[in-house]
Amino acid sequence: FADGLAGDISLSWRDEDRDDALNTSPYNQTTYSATTGLSYSFWSWYAARLYYRYSEQRSDLNTDYNEHRIFFSISMQMDMLKS
Repeated sequence: FADGLAGDISLSWRDEDRDDALNTSPYNQTTYSATTGLSYSFWSWYAARLYYRYSEQRSDLNTDYNEHRIFFSISMQMDMLKS
């Protein structure tokens, strides 16, 4: 069972200082996100993945938000041409 199991985690941060043409005053916008997931390979061609993503945005323009997402996917991959 554990042979096909894998996990991952990623973190990102983005900080923008902008002087927009439509907005005469400069503003700052910061976005943070973190993703963690588990995947399991089975029947040699298939994989199932479950992961969670959290994002947060802070901005001088009052466009702040928090976002929570949960994803589940099943995929199939096989070699069309074998050497």
